[in-house]
Amino acid sequence: KERSNDDVNRNYTTYFDDDIRTSMHTLDWYTTFSNILKDTYIQFNHCEFGRRVNHLTRQDIHLFAWVNRYEGEHSHDTHNHINSTMSGTYYPLVNEGSSPIKFYNPNSLQGFAHVESKEPYHHEETGVTTNGSVDMFIQPRLGEFLMWPSYMMHQVSKSGDSKNYERISISFNLSHNEPLQETNSGD
Repeated sequence: KERSNDDVNRNYTTYFDDDIRTSMHTLDWYTTFSNILKDTYIQFNHCEFGRRVNHLTRQDIHLFAWVNRYEGEHSHDTHNHINSTMSGTYYPLVNEGSSPIKFYNPNSLQGFAHVESKEPYHHEETGVTTNGSVDMFIQPRLGEFLMWPSYMMHQVSKSGDSKNYERISISFNLSHNEPLQETNSGD
């Protein structure tokens, strides 16, 4: 807030401040955080995408992480993280008023389904709510982290309870370089 003053589109995040963001790398917890994310990234790429990742080490994976502190006035419009492979968020502080993260179905034609439930479905155990087959809302839980393909469109709305709302999250993007194959063509 000291750097971005009253700009509610910037004053809740360290995303735009390289020096603040990279200073996290020296904190005691950051190495463990980074290792867990990178190990999960390798496992997810192997299990979910069927990609060959046995050659990767933690040093081969790029991690870009930033801290967000949402209060009642803050929100984040619909966006994705297209220049990375996997994105996610860790929740070290949430409360009852914390807004869910909303994900949009990547199948843009899904909204034209012949039968769509108008009643939202909420799964208590996972905290996931869907409104038919189009959108998914995930209520943040203390100590959890979510990871999703970076192309997924998502947003965080303003909280309805602006006086008692505080949510701290650490968001991140992960990617790695693919080994080049078949490079002998051309000049």
